[in-house]
Amino acid sequence: FSARSIANELKSSTMPIYSCLSSMKELEEAVLKKALDLLITYEMKSRTGDMFLDMGIGYIMFAMEERHLFRMLFLAEKREGFEDTKKRFRTYVIDTLLDKLSDFEPMKGYTREQQRALIDKMWIFTHGLAVLLNHSIIEDLSEKQIAEFLTDTGIFVVVGERMRGEIYG
Repeated sequence: FSARSIANELKSSTMPIYSCLSSMKELEEAVLKKALDLLITYEMKSRTGDMFLDMGIGYIMFAMEERHLFRMLFLAEKREGFEDTKKRFRTYVIDTLLDKLSDFEPMKGYTREQQRALIDKMWIFTHGLAVLLNHSIIEDLSEKQIAEFLTDTGIFVVVGERMRGEIYG
């Protein structure tokens, strides 16, 4: 973020930016909060009727449609405040998703820690696919194709979590 780049985008001088903000840190905080809220909006959109699947599709759609925000949140070089961004993602976004999943039938019977572990495992795959699409390393996929990838992987993750208990006690 820089006042100059924002002013260029707004086709104005930097003076209005400096007069409205107490610091660039304040602007960065506002943009970060707005980006995380937008990510949650993407993840909460009903697409298939399966809330867990919809969250993954939403994450990937965010990466494809909001390329720069996705990169700012997840792919930016480590910078001042980067650890805070990671912490905020973990506590704000993941906790919001867990709260939404608390009454979701397939997640019943799992403790909050197990639910978090399932989300973490699916997020690793989902994030990898999102990065590949964000950088156009693979051709854009339709929502249906994304749903198929995530469904197949989700089955393996959920069945694997159940089997872990049977195998390892």
